[in-house]
Amino acid sequence: MEHFGSVAWPQHTVHIPLVAMTADKGAAVTGSASGEISDTFAFTIWLHKEAVIRALSAELDQCDYANALTQQQREVRLSEIGRDRLRAEREEAALVWHAQAQAMPSSTGPTSDTPASSTSLSSR
Repeated sequence: MEHFGSVAWPQHTVHIPLVAMTADKGAAVTGSASGEISDTFAFTIWLHKEAVIRALSAELDQCDYANALTQQQREVRLSEIGRDRLRAEREEAALVWHAQAQAMPSSTGPTSDTPASSTSLSSR
């Protein structure tokens, strides 16, 4: 079979947040790095597609559907989770802003890409 080119594997972009502390006054220097790597997970699933389907089907056959949430219950729970997450993100942002106001080293942590990180405290 002719392919007329090299084999292209699925790629995955990786973003890595970088944080360093300076020698003078411990100021935080932040940045990020990114790059593309071969998506070995996607390749493995492609390679073992039938085995994955069999394993997932077996797991689904063992599910306890009698105790599963209804669509309405699921929507309520997801809404509660979203509300709780937003509250936690706002509290995190308030703590970071307080630390920054006190000239303390601070980082916005893993949730800095969430909506609450750009929400003002007055929106509480």
